[in-house]
Amino acid sequence: MNQGRVIRLPVHVVRELQQVLRARRTLENDPAFAAARGGIDGDGVRVEDVAALLGRDVQEVAQLLALAETPKSLDALVVDRSGDEHTLADSMADEVTPDPTGVTQDHEVERLLASWLEALSGREKEVLEGRFGLHDREPETLEVLSDRLGLTRERVRQIQNEALMKLKRQMQRSGVDKQALF
Repeated sequence: MNQGRVIRLPVHVVRELQQVLRARRTLENDPAFAAARGGIDGDGVRVEDVAALLGRDVQEVAQLLALAETPKSLDALVVDRSGDEHTLADSMADEVTPDPTGVTQDHEVERLLASWLEALSGREKEVLEGRFGLHDREPETLEVLSDRLGLTRERVRQIQNEALMKLKRQMQRSGVDKQALF
């Protein structure tokens, strides 16, 4: 049970799976069942029939039967509707490569932010860049910024709020809303 499969299943799941497979074989080999259904078609025994025989939920039996399927190689050839052959790996989504649309959108947001920051005064720009860690900087606290700029924490907070309001107005003038940025 622990070494008979490519992907190991817990022992209790293997036992349940064997019970379901045994019930399916019983129904496939039962001449009375085949006669009642008018002969078993090419699809074999339905999941509903196996579930009814075992007195189990249909979804539970379907999940167990899905575990019985043999794993498929990523190099296995697949023929699509147009007759083209490709491997199974070719049809899988690449989770590692960044989405080109997202990359383009990120670059556009960076460009807009840079142009909006250029419209601010030097002190406002410095406060926002330090406070929010823009341009590959580490975010700084009000305390650190106030020490570095020689201002009080309250004044740094006020400059930050004024700069954010200016950015908000620039966003509205540009026709960009918060939802488009996030």
